[in-house]
Amino acid sequence: MKKTTIFTVLCFLISLSSFGQKERFVYQPRLLNASVRAGLVNSSLNLECRLRPKTIASIDFGVGIVHLHSNYYNKFNKNYGESNKYFDNSLNFWREWWSPYTSIQVRQIISSRSRIKYESSPYANTFTYYGFQLKYNGQGLKDWIDNDPMFPFRETYQFAALLGRQVELGKQSNFLCDIYIGIGGISNYKLTAVEPKLLVGARMGLNLWKLNK
Repeated sequence: MKKTTIFTVLCFLISLSSFGQKERFVYQPRLLNASVRAGLVNSSLNLECRLRPKTIASIDFGVGIVHLHSNYYNKFNKNYGESNKYFDNSLNFWREWWSPYTSIQVRQIISSRSRIKYESSPYANTFTYYGFQLKYNGQGLKDWIDNDPMFPFRETYQFAALLGRQVELGKQSNFLCDIYIGIGGISNYKLTAVEPKLLVGARMGLNLWKLNK
């Protein structure tokens, strides 16, 4: 987890000085954008919709790894009848499992300094943003740690405040890099247990379809 966090922070800093878009590129603002995105622990089909000049809704459908750090892991699995028990291990390492998910992010653009001649345009496609994420994780596909019938994890709900940077790359803006960090929480499927959660993400994407202004 520590290596993942360091890698994500480094990518974020590099992206701030990215030369992915040059002045010779043709600027075309995105009103709708569909892409396939792959990260360190997830991949998804993404749809971005510009609600206002500096407000974007980003929706994902994909599969990824859910990380959970808790003393009450049983409250998140199918054996909910034992949820009143306190389970603790000596070092309390987090558990993780694969799960299908869907999420929505509402992003507010802070700056849009694309390296293009329309640098001051509020519709620039390379931007720094802050926002809020809601995420639904389905039931775990497989327990890679214990492979024990006591620990098949159920669906969870996540929420987080985010700070990120998105950069379009390539002469035709066919690729993009999206990096973000966030802090929030994760809840079990009965909304009776909530644990704090730190989010780090670094994803590369391939643009499949674009609708410009």
